Amino acid sequence: MSRKTGISKGEIANLYTLKQKDFDYTEWLILKYAREWTLVKGENPSGDIVSEYETIVSAELRRYIDKLLRMMIFANYFGNKFLRRKKGNDTCSLN
Repeated sequence: MSRKTGISKGEIANLYTLKQKDFDYTEWLILKYAREWTLVKGENPSGDIVSEYETIVSAELRRYIDKLLRMMIFANYFGNKFLRRKKGNDTCSLN
């Protein structure tokens, strides 16, 4: 799906590995927070990354990001429930 929306293979790989050197620091911090948020299934993550995120990213932008994350997880659940692919076509390749 991401390839259809214009995301290159390199960008996909960078998002997968999420190495700090591949992003602007604030962008990396937001992506790292989003990944942590996803890993704890929509709960507030904890740890050093969160305190750094709350220090560097403005409250207004954090509210926007939180809304975006909730919308994305809703879209994922909706797609999984109502827009399932046919069996045998469920894999994604970076090739």
